[in-house]
Order: sequence, then C-alpha cells, then structure tokens
Amino acid sequence: MTQGVNLKASVQYTPPQDATVASVLAIFRSPTWVSYMMRYIVPQLKASTPAIKTALDLCTPVDPATAQDCECVVCMNTENEPSNNTRLPCGHVFHESCIRAWLRRRSTCPTCRYQFEKEIAGRYAIRCINSALILHDVKATKEDMLARAIGGQTLRVVVHVTLIQATECPPNEKYPCVLNAAVMRSPAQTPAPLLTRRKNRHAMQTRAKRMKY
Repeated sequence: MTQGVNLKASVQYTPPQDATVASVLAIFRSPTWVSYMMRYIVPQLKASTPAIKTALDLCTPVDPATAQDCECVVCMNTENEPSNNTRLPCGHVFHESCIRAWLRRRSTCPTCRYQFEKEIAGRYAIRCINSALILHDVKATKEDMLARAIGGQTLRVVVHVTLIQATECPPNEKYPCVLNAAVMRSPAQTPAPLLTRRKNRHAMQTRAKRMKY
C-alpha cells in the first residue's frame, strides 16, 4: 500500500463578482480552497481507486488444454489465445492484458465486484496543494496582472495535490499543509509561470480527513 498519493486535476472555478487575480490567489492559499479541493478529489478517488500492484499474483493462468472460449467482458472479444487468459480468485476469466489494465484503474472484478485490496486505503491528510491559475492575454507587469478583474468568469485551475497517510495518528491530529499559488499563461502563449506565491507550511494546518476506501 502506498504511503503517499500524488494527484493532478484540472478544475473549473468561478470566483466572486468583485474578484481580482490577487484575491483569487489568496483564496488558493486559504482553508476555503483546501475544503473545496477535498470535495473534488474524494469522489474521484473513490471512483477510481486501483488494486494493489500485486493483485495479479492472486490470479492463475488458464490451462490452454482445458480452456473454453472466454468472452472477456472488459473488451467483449473472444478472439484471443487461451494461453493469454487468467482466472481471478472469484473464478471469472479474462484476457490477462485486459484485466491487468482494468486493475490499474479499479479494484473489483468486472463481473461480480469481487474486491481486491486497494492501492489507496485508510485515512489521509493533505500535505501540499499547488494551484496554477491559467490566464489568457496576461498583462506585462505584475501589478497590472494582480489587479486584473476576473470576477464571475469560469477559470481553469491546474492543481497538484499530495496526500500522506495518517492511519496511525490520533483522529483530531493536525498536519502542516503547504499551499502554493501561481499564475500561468495559457498553453497557447507559454507554460512559463508568471507569479508564484507560497504559504508557509507552519502557518496552515488541516485535520486529517477520513478518506476510507
């Protein structure tokens, strides 16, 4: 099981009507943004938690001499060599390449939902959130850019989140959370960052979230 999880997401965010770039960056460095991202990433993790990397060790190759046609429900194709089939502990048979790819995204049997051990499980705390606000037609100077009015617009934000396991710690334990905020030009212009602001890791703390999968 992994001790840390790194996630990348592209989210849409609509700030208040009177918002500027400076005020949005301040939001990205606040507890409000931590809560916002928690509501976004927890459902994503629950929907796409992969099985542990050793899950296929629990599966057995199908003997070609006794194998029957396998209609793999992952690819819905029977045209494959029997020697390429594998049987899960629940008894269902799939193409080895298909079930390998499946278990990189899910932790259950495609047919009966037999549950493998999950790669991500337990209680996690947010360790770091790096948020990049993507802007078009960026002003040349820092002052003009920070004062730019962007209230009410639907903005694209690229977010990198690092989670750490907190299973062995008390339920109400607090953990330092580093919050970084930056402005990036849209890819059509250049990927170079224009402005980066960092929140001191000791000034922001969040409680571990009960993310149980």
